[in-house]
Parts: sequence; structure tokens; C-alpha cells
Amino acid sequence: MALNNLKRFSLLLQLLPFIIVNAFNLIDFYVFFPNSLFYYEYALVLITLYVFKKSYQSILLFVVIFSFNIFSIFSSIYLFQINEFIANIKFSDLYHFSINQLFLLLVIVFYIIGVAYFLNRSQKSIHQNRKSFLSAFVIFYGLICSLDIIYGNSIFYAVTQEERILHKEKNHTNIISSLFYDQYRDYIKTFTGKPFSLDEQSITFSSFLNDTSGNQMTIVVESWGLLKDSFAQKSLEKSLVKEFEKAEFKVQSGKTRYFGSTTMADLRELTNTRGDYGFFVDKKSVTTFKSIFNYKKEQGFETFAFHPFSGKMFSRSIWWKNLGATNIFFRDDYNIEHPLSNYNIDKQAHFPSVKDEIFFDYINEKSKTYSKRYVYYLTVNSHLPYIHKINDKYPDSSFNLKTLSISGEAINQLTHIKNFIIYVARHLSIYNWDKIVIVGDHRPPFYTKRERDFYQEGWVPYFILQKELASPITY
Repeated sequence: MALNNLKRFSLLLQLLPFIIVNAFNLIDFYVFFPNSLFYYEYALVLITLYVFKKSYQSILLFVVIFSFNIFSIFSSIYLFQINEFIANIKFSDLYHFSINQLFLLLVIVFYIIGVAYFLNRSQKSIHQNRKSFLSAFVIFYGLICSLDIIYGNSIFYAVTQEERILHKEKNHTNIISSLFYDQYRDYIKTFTGKPFSLDEQSITFSSFLNDTSGNQMTIVVESWGLLKDSFAQKSLEKSLVKEFEKAEFKVQSGKTRYFGSTTMADLRELTNTRGDYGFFVDKKSVTTFKSIFNYKKEQGFETFAFHPFSGKMFSRSIWWKNLGATNIFFRDDYNIEHPLSNYNIDKQAHFPSVKDEIFFDYINEKSKTYSKRYVYYLTVNSHLPYIHKINDKYPDSSFNLKTLSISGEAINQLTHIKNFIIYVARHLSIYNWDKIVIVGDHRPPFYTKRERDFYQEGWVPYFILQKELASPITY
């Protein structure tokens, strides 16, 4: 009996290196990270531990792979390509890190130290039981690869993200895949060297390109996604439409595709393209595509671009100007003009910015003297992580947000968006707007599976609002 227990204990010890090296990805059972449970690259860490007599090669390899894994996860969550995510790290000083996020960073550092310590201590045991370790290695990864093949995946055939979006029956991923190859494949598929025009016009272009009348505005709402539950989505839309109709606006609602992060939404609405915003940072490149600002200026509009955060973020102060916006305003401009209004800055948010409603009033303050104006407004306060507890300022008995089966953070974030849109609805006529597009930039990038699954992947909602003309007087 004691001998059998010893053998079982010995087998467990043989499996422990496989579990420890892959431990981070196993938290996918708790949260929803868009990745596989295992990666072939981590198997290389074990192979180097088996081949070399010193452990530093394995430790160094693990640190490189794990760092790439972290970048891959966060770039996927926030809808970047990993090269975009790494390139945009330079803007991290503009981001307000919370205590929880700093604690998470500390946990990651201690995790790396813990795995490195384990690898160093395990190498002697592995070399003393080389045959047993090699057998366990073949069985462990052989079983995982076999399961992938049974379910229709393998290292030779992996279901792409786009296929999973378009074909729900393929909505599963490999149990094991190649971390570097997956990123390379997605990068090659999306990288074109320069943006390319959309097959179907963006909502801004289809609504405004040939419309030369009245005062017009596009509002891109940060992290406003399309609810997967069609009944809940229609109930929310109905609640919002009532407010627009009270303001005497005709409303058209629908959904449109999104292609990535918020800068992708900027490109989508401003240039009717998909690609890398960095292309437009070079002023010589903007002649390739005409922006909505270019078209509106040709039609006699005064053009504006507004964002309640720093213009340094993603270099918007540069490339929005290159796209042809005549007047551009960011948080810094608001602060200069309103030096005693610090209470209007959401300092607790991860992107400390002017409150969306306050900045909407600022937009009207800056543009009201022009008789024919086009405004592009990108909001930011509904960005995740969302830390505020929000009350529904405009409760509707037919649609109670608190009854939704999502986390408190998700309910508060959606309530914020609802409050903001209704605030806009109640001020459109006051500020003499004639036609407005309100559209989401992308699905809210929640970490957890329940919240991510609450929204449709690949789609965001929109409203097109047209001021109703007064009925003719009859005698």
C-alpha cells in the first residue's frame, strides 16, 4: 500500500512542472481571456529544462514567453494587435493606475519569481528521472493535442477569430496552440501598411457625406456595445428613442461593424477606413483618403473635433488636425478656459477627463456662433475599468438596468451611457442641432466571460437622429 502511494506521489511530482508552467493560463476557467489554455511555447521551457544542465536558459525563456503572453492577453482584451499595444505603451504615463492594478502587477512579478524558483529546484529531479519525465511529457501533450484534433482543431488548423464571429458553430478555440504563431497570423491578416476603405460605408459617411443641410454631429460613445439579448437591446433602444421623440427628432436605429480599438473607430467614422491611425500622423499621407472634415469643409461647414481627454493620447492632436479638422479641443483646452472647474474633471477615472455631459455643453459653447457646423465628439468616461457607482437619472419602468444578469461594474457602465445619451437628447433642440449620429466604438472589453458574452462580438449600436420639420400651416 505504501509503495502504491509512493508511486502516485511520484507521478504527481512528474506532472507538477507541466501544471506550474501553464498555471497562468489555467485561470481561463475563472475569467474569459481570449486565448488557449495551453501553449506549445511553454512546452519548450520544459524541454530546455530537460536538455540543459543549468536552469537559467529555461527561466529566461519562460520570462520571455510569459511577458509576450501578458501583452497578448491585454492587447486582445482591449482590441489591439499586439504590435499596436506595445507601440502604445509610450502613452501609459497618461493612464491613472489604481491600487488594484498595481497590486496585480506585483502579483505577476511574484508569480514569475515563484515559477523561476520552481524551475530551478525541479531541474535536478527531472535529470534524475529523465525517462519518467519524457514519458509524462509525451502523454501530457499527446492527450491535449488528441483532444484538439477530435474537436476539429490542431496546430495545422486553428479557428480564426473572424470565423468564430461569422460562424457560431466554430465558436471555440484550441486547447493548445502556438502563442507566437497565433499573433503572427492575426498580424499578417490585418496588417496592410496603410488603411484601406471599408466595403460598406461607416454610419457617419452614409449619413453625412451627401447631406449639406443644418448643423450636424457625430458622437462616438466609448465602449458602447450591442447587447446579445435582442429583447434587452430593443427595450434599451425603446427607452432612449422615447427621449429623442420628445425632442421632436425622427430616429433610425441599427447596428454596424467594429474592427478593433477606439482609434479604429476614429478611422471608421472619420475616414471610412480600417487600419493603423499612425498612417495619418504623417501629414503627407492624408492625401490618400478624404476625411469627413474634408467633405464638410467643401460643403461650407465649419468643422470641429472634441475629446475630453488629453490630445497627446494616441497622438490625436496631430492626426485629427492632419485629417482636416479646423477647430480641435481637448481636456487641456477646457482647463485653460475653465481654470476653476476642477470638479468637472473625473479625476478618479483611469483616464482623468472632463465629464462627458459637461464636455457636451462645452462643445455647444465653442461652436454655437457658427451657422453651419459639423462636430465630431469622442467620449471617454465610460471606458473600462469602470469604477463609479451610478444611479439611473432617467428611470424607465419598462426597462430596469438593475435587473440585468451582469456584474455591478457592467450595470454602472451601461447606466452611465444611458444617462449620457438621454442628456444629449434633452439638449439637442436647445443647441439647435439638426442631424446627429450616435454610435459605439466597440464592445466593452470586460475581462470576465459573463460580461463579454453579454455583448455581441463584432457589432455596435447606432442612432441616426433627424430633426423633424414643422408641419405646414393650413387655412
